[in-house]
Amino acid sequence: MCRLPGFLLTVLLLSSVIIQGCQSTEDSVLRLKGVNLLSYQFTGYAGTTDRSYKDYEKLKKLPVEALLTYYEETNNPVFKGYLGWALIDKRYDQFVDFFEKVRIDTTRVAMMSGCIVSDDVLSNILYDKLIIESYDDNELGYISTTINSIDSIILSSSLRDRLFYRVMQKSGEQRKSYSLIKEIAYSGNRTAIFHLARFQKEHDLEFLHEQKELIPEIVVHFPHHSFREILNNEMNTYECGEEGYSRTLAGYLMTGNSFDRIITKLTSECTHIQIRNLLISSAMYTFSKPVNALIEYNWRNYREIDDAGFRHLKSNKDKEIQEILLDGVINGKGEFSFVCSDYEFDLKTAFFQELKYLPDSIKAEVIINSARNMNSHDLYSLQMLSESIKVPSKYLLNALIEQIRSSRYAFRMFNILELLKPHLAFLDKDRLVIVFRENTSWDTGNWTSHFREEFKSMRIDI
Repeated sequence: MCRLPGFLLTVLLLSSVIIQGCQSTEDSVLRLKGVNLLSYQFTGYAGTTDRSYKDYEKLKKLPVEALLTYYEETNNPVFKGYLGWALIDKRYDQFVDFFEKVRIDTTRVAMMSGCIVSDDVLSNILYDKLIIESYDDNELGYISTTINSIDSIILSSSLRDRLFYRVMQKSGEQRKSYSLIKEIAYSGNRTAIFHLARFQKEHDLEFLHEQKELIPEIVVHFPHHSFREILNNEMNTYECGEEGYSRTLAGYLMTGNSFDRIITKLTSECTHIQIRNLLISSAMYTFSKPVNALIEYNWRNYREIDDAGFRHLKSNKDKEIQEILLDGVINGKGEFSFVCSDYEFDLKTAFFQELKYLPDSIKAEVIINSARNMNSHDLYSLQMLSESIKVPSKYLLNALIEQIRSSRYAFRMFNILELLKPHLAFLDKDRLVIVFRENTSWDTGNWTSHFREEFKSMRIDI
């Protein structure tokens, strides 16, 4: 009898916890019904988990029947997104059928992942989650089967949405997809035509030859020699800078045409900027010989190089990259131009690192030429170069002072003066005073007061 009150207390406590848990889940569902942004697990600059995602964690614990009921009842596309996610997490065995219905809905759903806010249709969002889930080796059974089933349905459907092209891209080289892709290609679909070319079936050549405007891109996937004459005639219809020239040229090279003839043609007909734009074509970089020649041509003659070109030269085993770069530094024409498209690659630092083992006898010449041919915005790179090649400070200072002597622009002179400030202990101030008194290009407009302040801070009396 003494144990009964304790037993009742335990029951009451458990009941209270269950009721609170149910109430908590109901509150989460109620909040999710009213949200207008589908939040991934980590959002914002700090990558925190917001309240909506925490509510979703409770939502996905509900039985499948409850999730499906909520889906049918709600008109909120964001809530539908959370419900779709939950069905995947529950490994719903009829998810493929559910997905077919979802794909018809073109309502866009606002979503946030990290710091990025975007929107997409629900079918794409759910497909993305399946792909992410597929990276978990423990779930390959359910996930891979679901993805394969959905892919088959998408490819065989008449709906040509972004998901269709995404799946076709993924399935493009799978033998089982060939017949379907061929059927779509023969109906005139451009994307399918390119995927058909990937199979490289000779019995498709007659059809592919008929796609006149697409041939340069078709050849990227199917570099058959039979396209050579078509491309030769096509290339002669373009001027060097015209749209279409680059892709035609790449295709022309792919079919085995003379590299030397192409190099001669380009260097005689195109400007170095046009050549650079041609080299940006990813297809061009599959041809080491002509690409190397064109990269070297632009660097040796115009001191221009881009990150892709630099890496291509570095991977080339036929020539020493230092020899090529050094020739441009000393004998090239014009200002240095470092063209960056990959902002995660530090082209300048990589460039200077290649010159760090220069013989002492030419270090001064390299610094003088670099100072003379770097534009005002790149002058700070001289510091990097001098540190990389371990040149004595006097060479750098002499080169900079000579640039002040010859400059006609206050802006450039001011930038050079800023570079000199860290080296005050080694600076010949008397020589610098003479140079500024001889060249008074700095003494103009608002620049005068800026220079006066710098002179004062450096204890230079001009």
